[in-house]
Amino acid sequence: MSLTSEYLNNAKYKLDWKMKLLFWLMSRSPSIADADIQKVRSGSDSKVLSNVLFRHIRIADIEDRSIPGRQSPIPVRIYRPIKAANLPVVVFFHGGGWAIGGLNGHDAICRRVAVENGALVVSVDYRLAPEHTYPAAVEDAYDATCWVAEHSADLGASPDKLIVMGDSAGGNLAAVVSLMSRELAGP
Repeated sequence: MSLTSEYLNNAKYKLDWKMKLLFWLMSRSPSIADADIQKVRSGSDSKVLSNVLFRHIRIADIEDRSIPGRQSPIPVRIYRPIKAANLPVVVFFHGGGWAIGGLNGHDAICRRVAVENGALVVSVDYRLAPEHTYPAAVEDAYDATCWVAEHSADLGASPDKLIVMGDSAGGNLAAVVSLMSRELAGP
């Protein structure tokens, strides 16, 4: 019995229906360890539950662009909830075990963060493993954060109101970027 089916079938776990749905979907997905990474990636963005639950959130403007990174350009997606200046800014790093995920799979999360917080969100499409080994994702995350801080005014945001966040592997990157910023006197 897998851990996922244990949660679904054990009465002592009282899960919200959304979590039950998530575990049910996970239990029917092939193991990532046994799959071709390109096939996993091609289907992963469409299976992100938040895109189903929150895909209808309207936003003033979305812009895809590339920003400079130390090894290669870094794709980002910028979410503007309103046309205004001096907005708080959130640098968002997607989850996916450092190997899957991207801008499309976390679109709804970024829309929601932008609208509910009145913040500009910059979603970072960092380089993925296994093609890009450590510290590629960390470098991209830190470089993107530095770029956002430096260009905040041009984006309509305030560098004094900058936060980093992410889910899963992206949460790890947010923590690492915070520590790097402290140690390197960064943004």
